[in-house]
Amino acid sequence: ATSASAATSASAATSASAATSASASAFALPSSVKFVVISYALATILQDELRAANFKAVVCDESHYLKTRDSKRTLAIVPMLETATRAILLSGTPALSRPSELYSQINALSPPAF
Repeated sequence: ATSASAATSASAATSASAATSASASAFALPSSVKFVVISYALATILQDELRAANFKAVVCDESHYLKTRDSKRTLAIVPMLETATRAILLSGTPALSRPSELYSQINALSPPAF
């Protein structure tokens, strides 16, 4: 009974994962949308659709989450920051450990300077 329930759980998890992938690829932002509030996790999943929206302004709260250049989160968000007319990064977390942690954030705001 234990192995049967484990197999059922694994099958359900696989189905849920496939459904999430399918719904993400079928997502389209309506043209009437004035603004979008979205988590970093969901923005990573829907990055192609969000890039296609060509936002005029992008505000990233907790921008210290964008400190690692090669993270999926940073790679998904930075192109939107670079193409937006206005980009605002907000963080209440001090960057005390290494100045390099600020590089990704500053570079996203002003690529020619960095």
